[in-house]
Amino acid sequence: MIIDKDRLYERIKHHKFSNLNGEPLEKRVNDLNSAIDDSIYKTGNSILRKQDRIHLAYSGGVDSTIVLTTLINLGFPVTIHTIAGEETHPDMTYASKFASELINGGKNILHKRYLIKESQENIEKANQILEAEFEEGKINKSENYYELLNTIKPSTSNLVCCDCIDELLGGYYAHIDPSNLPIYNRTKTLEENRESALNYFMDGLIPNHLRILDIFSKHFGINIWLPYGDEKVMKAAENFSINELVDNENRKKPISAVARIKNIPESIINRRKYGLVCALDKNRKK
Repeated sequence: MIIDKDRLYERIKHHKFSNLNGEPLEKRVNDLNSAIDDSIYKTGNSILRKQDRIHLAYSGGVDSTIVLTTLINLGFPVTIHTIAGEETHPDMTYASKFASELINGGKNILHKRYLIKESQENIEKANQILEAEFEEGKINKSENYYELLNTIKPSTSNLVCCDCIDELLGGYYAHIDPSNLPIYNRTKTLEENRESALNYFMDGLIPNHLRILDIFSKHFGINIWLPYGDEKVMKAAENFSINELVDNENRKKPISAVARIKNIPESIINRRKYGLVCALDKNRKK
């Protein structure tokens, strides 16, 4: 199950974008950074009451690297899990490189890597589980969530995931160019369409991502912890204008600023992000 799911869902349903408070951008970025730190600290302490290590689904992207770096800086022992369809998938290469640097630097982390091949059998198993919950039928690409939790199950009953932040801060490439989204309106300005895109992805966060994750987590008996869904993080994420979130070249700009505060490599900050639902497909864009 997703920890604190009901309260998280309420926050998502009532989330507002561009709720500006008049403070300088640097102050708002620092507030976001502090909220993320507090949430990760709280998550880590809660998990260590149940087991001896923190287990993190790690893609080698900026969001999961922020969580990993913060956990390490706070002194938590961490095991990271990376799945991909092939060894050359960017998630595997970036995750392996950064993990090796941390391990060589004496950090208390373990890296578990899994090469997963798509199979019709697992697609059918995943959809059978979902069809018991969803009246609308099968959901494509659901097997990636199934594979993640099925693979990690022997290692832990508590897993930290990095869902929510793309929806909160404009992390999809369609936030930059919303022209292919069903909500796109040619009579509106680009900024207005970007705002519509923010609401579109936020509206889809529960049905398209979190509900599926919750169903599989219950099936495999794994508690899911979502530090980016913390109340303080979500409130801090409201305090940015549309243009402060995304422009013609950059998405999720406040997260990039937070990553630089934490000295995360520019190669990770600027890399193309695929996301868990694309982990088995090298060419699919988010």
